[in-house]
This record gives sequence, structure tokens and C-alpha cells, in this order.
Amino acid sequence: MSDNNTLDQFGNEFINNARDRTLKIYEKIKKNEMKSKDKLILSEKINNLSIDEKLVLDEVVYEIVDLVLFNTLNFLEESTQIEFENTNLNELTDGLAGELYSEDGWIHKYSTYKASEK
Repeated sequence: MSDNNTLDQFGNEFINNARDRTLKIYEKIKKNEMKSKDKLILSEKINNLSIDEKLVLDEVVYEIVDLVLFNTLNFLEESTQIEFENTNLNELTDGLAGELYSEDGWIHKYSTYKASEK
């Protein structure tokens, strides 16, 4: 497997397992599809918001999720070597966190959810 394929495979798995799983739960909360008491309370609170307030909430949630991913990748890259498929990912990029954004970034390529506004 080439170095670019390894980096892209990691990006795909990272986005699907971290970003999309998180945003899927958020979307389920908004649609009142979660069964736990705390999630039902959140659903009710969201449903009481105006349309404009819901749009702002969406922007904030997506922005925060992406910021957590960015900061996590920065922390990991600065703290340790990141090995994936027997390859040191730190050596394949100028910065893992930077791989998230742009039209060629992992979020755009691999996420089923829209990118946060950058």
C-alpha cells in the first residue's frame, strides 16, 4: 500500500469512526430518535428552538466537533508517533490536523455530513 493510500485510509477510518459517529448521534437527538432520558430531554429542548436558533446550533455543533478532531490530531502528532498499518503517519504529512480541511481534505472526501464553516 502506498504512503498516500495509507494516509487516506487512516483519514477515512478516523472521519467515519470519530466525526460521523458523533454527528449521527447529534442528528438522532434532533430527530428525537434516542431513547435515554438525557437524550430525550435534549431533543425536547432542541425542538423548542426557533428555526434560526436550530441552524445556529447546527453550526456550533459541527464547528465544535471539527475543532475537537483538529485539536486531537494536533495533540497526538505532537505527543507521539502515530502508527497505522505499520506506517508512521507523522512522516507522511506536514500536519495530520491539516488533512481535515479543504476540498481534498478528509472531511470533504469521507464524511457523510457537511463540513463545518471554515
